Amino acid sequence: MKVNVQKINENEFLLEGTKGVNTGKSILKSNLLIILFVTVFTMVPFVLFQVFGKGIIDFVNTEGGGFKLTMNLKTAAGGMMIFVLLNSSILGLGFGAIIAEKFIHKRSIQRMFSLGKFNYKALYFGLIAWTILILFSSLVDVFVLHENYVFNWDINKWLIFLPVVLLLTPLQCISEEIFTRTYLMRLVYTRTQKKISVILIMTIIFALLHLPNIAFIGNNLVSYFISLVSYLAISYLLTYLTYESQGLELSIGIHIANNIISFIVINSLGSYMGFIPSIFDVKSTNLYWGCISLILSSLILIAIYRKLQNK
Repeated sequence: MKVNVQKINENEFLLEGTKGVNTGKSILKSNLLIILFVTVFTMVPFVLFQVFGKGIIDFVNTEGGGFKLTMNLKTAAGGMMIFVLLNSSILGLGFGAIIAEKFIHKRSIQRMFSLGKFNYKALYFGLIAWTILILFSSLVDVFVLHENYVFNWDINKWLIFLPVVLLLTPLQCISEEIFTRTYLMRLVYTRTQKKISVILIMTIIFALLHLPNIAFIGNNLVSYFISLVSYLAISYLLTYLTYESQGLELSIGIHIANNIISFIVINSLGSYMGFIPSIFDVKSTNLYWGCISLILSSLILIAIYRKLQNK
C-alpha cells in the first residue's frame, strides 16, 4: 500500500520556486512582507490583551526606573491569552509567505502544499503514525520513570483550553511548514538543487528557529546540546519526508500530532508551554530518553514510509 505521493525524477515541488517572478528584488519584497506580517500578528493580540486583559499581561515598574513584563499564567484566561500570543507570530510567518507567493512571486497557493490535489491520505498517515510512535515512547518512559509522571487532569480548565489548542495548533503547524518547507526550502533548492545539501541546510535552519525553546528547556551546555539534537532529529524527519513526497501533507500531519500531544496529553512542566493544562504532567523532562526516542521514532517512520513506497 502506497501513501500516493508524487514520484517525479526532479523535485518539481521545490522547483516551483523557480517559476513566476523570482528576482532578487521580489525575494527582498517577500522577506520584508513576512517580517511585516509577523510584527502585525504579534502586536495586535498584545495590544488587545493590554486593553482587555488587565491583570493578565502587565508592565510593572522596577526600582531602577525601568519596567518588566509580567504574565499571569495561573488562570485559564491568562494561560489562554499567552498561548494565543505565542502562536500568533508564527501564524504571521505562514500568512506572510502565502501572500508573498500569490501577489509578489505570482505563483499558485495550492501548489505551496502539493503539486496536485491536497493528499489527505498522506496527512492522516503522518498524523496517526506519529501519534502511535510518540505515545508508545511515552509509555516506555512512564514504565521506566513512572514517578516522574503526575496525573493532574483538571478537566474544567482542560476543556476550556481544548478548542483553542485544536484550532490554533494546526494553523501554527501549517504556518511553520509553509514558511520553512515551502518558502525557505524552495529558496535553498533553487540555488543548490542537491538533495543532501537541501535536506542538511533545512534541517539545521528549522532546528535553529527553535533556539528559544531550547534555551527555555536547557540549563547547561549538555542539556542545550541534547535539546538541539532532538530538534535536529524531528527537523530531519519533516524535511526528508517533504523532499521525498514532494508535498507538505506528511510533515503537516506529523507536526500537528507532535504539538497537540505535547500540549494537552503529556506536557512537561519545564517546557515553554508548561502552563497548558494536560492530562499528565511531567515533573522533569528526561532529555536523554526524549532525544533517543525522537531519533528512533523518526528512523522508524522513515523506514515505514520507504517500505510503503516500494510496495
